[in-house]
Amino acid sequence: MTIETRKQMNAIEIEDVTALAELVKEYDGLALKLNMDMLKNRRDDVTNDFLCYQDGKLIGFLGMYGFNNKEIEISGMVHPEHRRQGVFTRLYEAAKAESVSRGIASMLFIVEDDARAGQAFAKKIGAEYEFTEYGMDLKNEGKAPQGGEVELVRAATEEDAAFIGQLMATGFGLPADEMKGNMSRDFNNPNKQVYIGKVDGENIAAISIGLGEAGTAFYYGFVVEPEYRGKGYGRYILWTLVKKMQAEGRTRLALEVATENKNALGLYQSVGFELTTAFGYYRLKNNY
Repeated sequence: MTIETRKQMNAIEIEDVTALAELVKEYDGLALKLNMDMLKNRRDDVTNDFLCYQDGKLIGFLGMYGFNNKEIEISGMVHPEHRRQGVFTRLYEAAKAESVSRGIASMLFIVEDDARAGQAFAKKIGAEYEFTEYGMDLKNEGKAPQGGEVELVRAATEEDAAFIGQLMATGFGLPADEMKGNMSRDFNNPNKQVYIGKVDGENIAAISIGLGEAGTAFYYGFVVEPEYRGKGYGRYILWTLVKKMQAEGRTRLALEVATENKNALGLYQSVGFELTTAFGYYRLKNNY
């Protein structure tokens, strides 16, 4: 059994990870949050992917997904025939060493609510449950917005990136400067679209869309300035971008929302999104 690390995986490795994911999904009957689109578009300056091989066969995978130095998300899988052999423990140890070397404060393990083995592993290493996110897919037409019109423009400038970075700090408590850098990179990514919502020329909201294969569009980073909430602007923005993606031929529209965010949950349901999965997040703090 060997563990190999990658900054960027090649086409064959991506195919192997994809095939393993399909096998695991079918065997367990669970959803996996592996962010395949991100795996295919990794930066080339940091190690985020860990692969476990036995006799030349991929039997385990762990991916790290980081947006700042505060925390990094962890998701992975092990071939059903190679479980209870320490595969994921080896992958985790390699990932933890990498995260510590980068000064990351904590690791967030993503475990589907019905994945008992994953929950047991999180408990074993001392990770504590923190929150749950619902996965949602567009399933019906929803109700068209009444009022709340917003001008939507593609974000493209350093000023746009600075605004969105500050908005991420306000909405999610993320470091504004790091978010600004992430946004600047996203502007140049052909698989991502970033929009700013304006009312009377004033920036009031931001939302991003990741464009995946097989006609998928994933909405994320959706924040409305606090003073503009509850006025129908958020619903107008999401409705408009749902219709835009449908017009472009996107057949699966998806997003995630924290379970405690009741207002956002109601908004998404009103547009036509329905709950499909639930993922628990378990935090393990790195000790320095």
